[in-house]
Amino acid sequence: MEDVNFEYKKHSNVPVKTEELLSDLKRAVKERGKVSQSIYVKEGRYDCSTIIRRFGAWNKALKEAGINLSNEINISDERLYENLLNLWQRLGCQPRRSDLTVGLRPALLAQGYLHADRVGLVQQKTPQ
Repeated sequence: MEDVNFEYKKHSNVPVKTEELLSDLKRAVKERGKVSQSIYVKEGRYDCSTIIRRFGAWNKALKEAGINLSNEINISDERLYENLLNLWQRLGCQPRRSDLTVGLRPALLAQGYLHADRVGLVQQKTPQ
């Protein structure tokens, strides 16, 4: 009898249940500690475009799977301001730029440059 090796191959145009997509995202996070599209291309069982089409956006899929976002774009001024206030209250003083990399919401605070880019918003809304 011949020695036969079986290899997993991705199949295109095969319907995938939503639960399977979410489960695979969670598996990728468990193995790598985090997941981005570039990581998922290497580690995932399905194509990123399948996930994006199913959920409308990559970040929506991560939220649905209960995974913390590693990168968030198009954050509203209101959410940034709310996050800055939370950090201010936690520190008990006005946050410095270096403080924006730690805090209550890493997905927002890790992008501290957004706060810095919108200093006008902070200066307009902070009490003098």
